[in-house]
Amino acid sequence: PFFNTKDVGPMVLEVPPADDGVLNGSVMNYWQAAIEDIGPGGVDKGKGGKYLILPPGYEAAKVPPRYIAMPSDTYQGYALIRSVLKSGSADDVAKAVTYARRLNVYPLSQAAAPPETVFIDASGVLFDSTIPYDLRFYESLNRMVQAEPWLERDKAMIDSLKTIGIER
Repeated sequence: PFFNTKDVGPMVLEVPPADDGVLNGSVMNYWQAAIEDIGPGGVDKGKGGKYLILPPGYEAAKVPPRYIAMPSDTYQGYALIRSVLKSGSADDVAKAVTYARRLNVYPLSQAAAPPETVFIDASGVLFDSTIPYDLRFYESLNRMVQAEPWLERDKAMIDSLKTIGIER
C-alpha cells in the first residue's frame, strides 16, 4: 500500500496474526528508508497488530492505546508486504492471497467504521520502473522537494538544487 498522511493524518495498517498464513514486509518513508518491519520478523512478532503511521511532527503521546506507533519523517510512503507461500501449488497460492486480503489500510480518523481496503490485481500489467535520466527525473525530484519536509541531512543539497531551479 501507498500512503499520504499530509491531509488525512495518521494511517492505520492492520496486519493479521500469522495463523492461516504469514505476511512479511517493511513500511518505508518516501525516501525509501525503513520505518518498521511487520510480521514474524517485525515488532508484532507474528501476532499481528494495528500499526499507526504518523506524519512528521505528530505527537506520539496522542497515539491511542493498542496501536504500534511508526513515526515517519515524510508524509508519503509505502509498504512492501508479501504473503509467504507454503508451496507453489494453486491451492497454496489461493490461500496466501486470501490471507493477504485480511490486511487493512485506512486513516485513523475512520477507525470507528473503517472503509473496505481495495486490492488491485496488477499481475499482467506492464510497469516501467526504470529511472528516467532526462527532464522527468528533475520534475519528480521537484515534486518531492515541494511535498515533503526537509530533513537535517537534506540541507547540504538545498543550495545545489537552487542552481538548477529547484527550490521552495
